[in-house]
Amino acid sequence: MEHHYPSFVSLTGTGGVTLNPSDPRSRIVQRERTLESEKHTRAALEGGANGNADAGIRERLNDVGMEPWRLYMYTVGVLIVVLGGTVGMVLGGMWYLDRRNGTPGAGFLAGVL
Repeated sequence: MEHHYPSFVSLTGTGGVTLNPSDPRSRIVQRERTLESEKHTRAALEGGANGNADAGIRERLNDVGMEPWRLYMYTVGVLIVVLGGTVGMVLGGMWYLDRRNGTPGAGFLAGVL
């Protein structure tokens, strides 16, 4: 059993955690849990009530300081880099095989390049 918990935290036999209600630190932890729960509930309700399904996602992205358009741009940029690298490797391999076989310009890349 782990023994390195603060004095106001006790572990139960089922793996749960109980806080000592007489300790002021436990009230701080409870308040933080309540605020976090209210924040997530409010974000979910605002997204559903306004008909905007992205509200919860935008709330979480704004928590880390990232706008949604920036996330989309990063995704598109990574996609372009990956696809460009793949096409480059395929064409480079085809070019190499044409050169190695001793038929430069007359192989299956003649119509592409």
